[in-house]
Amino acid sequence: MRTIYKNANIFFNGKFKLGSAVLNNEVLEDFIFGEIKKNKAQKIIDLKDKYFIPKFVETHIHGAFGFGADGSAEDLLKLSKALFKVGVGAFCPTLYPSAPSEMIKKLKSFSSVMGKEKGARIIGFHLEGPFLSPQKPGVMKPSDIKEIDISLIEKLYKAANGKIVSITAAPELKNFNKLAAWCKKNKVLLQLGHTNASYKNMQKAFSLGAKHITHFFLAMKGFHHREPGAVGAGLINKDFSLELLADGHHILPEVLKLVFALKDKNKIVLITDSLTPSGLKKGLANGEKVIFKNGVFVRKEDGVIAGSALSMQQGVKNLIAWNIAPEVAFLCATQNPAKLFNASEGVFKKGKKISFNIFDKNFNLVKI
Repeated sequence: MRTIYKNANIFFNGKFKLGSAVLNNEVLEDFIFGEIKKNKAQKIIDLKDKYFIPKFVETHIHGAFGFGADGSAEDLLKLSKALFKVGVGAFCPTLYPSAPSEMIKKLKSFSSVMGKEKGARIIGFHLEGPFLSPQKPGVMKPSDIKEIDISLIEKLYKAANGKIVSITAAPELKNFNKLAAWCKKNKVLLQLGHTNASYKNMQKAFSLGAKHITHFFLAMKGFHHREPGAVGAGLINKDFSLELLADGHHILPEVLKLVFALKDKNKIVLITDSLTPSGLKKGLANGEKVIFKNGVFVRKEDGVIAGSALSMQQGVKNLIAWNIAPEVAFLCATQNPAKLFNASEGVFKKGKKISFNIFDKNFNLVKI
């Protein structure tokens, strides 16, 4: 049956325009920016100026609601359902580095449930390591950080049945050029992160094909006026795209606003980097007990920040509250991440099946 959503603020090609969306069995037939003729064969829903927006695409998430990539394959399916209910259409489960045998076992199990999701689609897996800088481990366990080993990544890729879509690595490591060549050959997005790289290291990595930076500012060499470092490279090189974590705790809002002032809006990707207990008050993340405190998770043992509790919806609302234009905030949560992985969920294409969210004037997700 054809369904028409009229009086909708439609987000299309990075802009809002008031009109109507015509769907036939979830396939987008057309957008109408004019009068609608009534027809008994179609259902008309008046959105009363609410926002009609593609579902979010989450490219860096460890887990939420007690389900995550540090759990079981069944947990991933439960995470898929939970994320869909909060507006996510597709996601990349992000794995912490661990012992090679453990990573192989986990990837075999995880890849076996792809295609069985009942909610948000699993795009593929993001490996946040193990080829990271020992100087910038973040909350990664030092024992799990490795030198670049192509034979290891090939084993992980085989275990995942080719479903690894991105890898975060430090470009200053020995044999980074071999990893870059491997990623190019296998069409895996090579991200730069957990790095003590110099500006020169970053530019060399860019020339080798690395074009995307993991959780910008976090766990990387900062900016200095005589050594721009990893942060400087991300800001100066207009062709680098960046992940931004907009919870207001990991990075000050004023700093995020600076990034938006300097970078092309199409090069910024909103992420949550959320931990498995996100949405809860406490739980386990990467095998460690964490508690929710002052907007973030901290390790129960020593109070050190362990990670994010952000949702995509809240990230968008935060950006808007910090005077980032709504169309830019939604762009960073939908179309920009979708383009990285050629995902259909973050964009509207006529003649294609679409998934969408409806938001009220305060940018709260609503059910219709």
